[in-house]
Amino acid sequence: MGNLTKPLGWLLLAGMLLLSAAASAEVADAKPFAEKKVVLQISDEDASKQTLVLNVASNLIKYYGPDKVDVEIVAFGPGLRLLFAENSNAGPVPVRTPPAK
Repeated sequence: MGNLTKPLGWLLLAGMLLLSAAASAEVADAKPFAEKKVVLQISDEDASKQTLVLNVASNLIKYYGPDKVDVEIVAFGPGLRLLFAENSNAGPVPVRTPPAK
């Protein structure tokens, strides 16, 4: 029975890798013409840190131009509060959700 678990484990790993590669290939490129692509992350609920990340994104767009840069902000953990309606920074944040499968 022990001999069966190794090949099964490798098969499951290979399947997971194939599925993750297919899932990442489905994500549409919002700005395929962008010369620069930048991802910023926020994981803090502190409004001043959220403002800082938004200012960095805004400065990148102003510097390179809206047609030359694709800026994505990824929020997780307490940083998700940036997306709440009652957040003081929520107004200037456009939310883009992944396409439905």
